[in-house]
Order: sequence, then structure tokens, then C-alpha cells
Amino acid sequence: MAGITLKGSPIETIGNLPEVDTKAPTFRLTRSDLSDAALEDFAGKTIVLNIFPTLKKL
Repeated sequence: MAGITLKGSPIETIGNLPEVDTKAPTFRLTRSDLSDAALEDFAGKTIVLNIFPTLKKL
């Protein structure tokens, strides 16, 4: 679990957030034009992943 703050309140997530500068695992996604993209398509480029954690149910 990872502890984060949401609107000033501490909460715990399911799983762990990646560390800074961690290499991303291979992935495939769909671009806005509906074409496929994979991690290797971004070789040599800096990319930023926006991660939305799943909150632990109370």
C-alpha cells in the first residue's frame, strides 16, 4: 500500500506507486486517433505517466 493525501486527508491505496525514475514495464495503449502505441514507440524520449491509484475500500 502507498499512503497519499487526498483533500488534506491521509488515505491508503491498493498496491504500491512506482519510485521516481523506475523503468516502466512494457505496455500497449490506444492513442486518440485509435492507433496502437507501445513503450518501445517512445524510445529515447522522456515520457510522463499519469497514474490514478485505486483507493482501498473502507
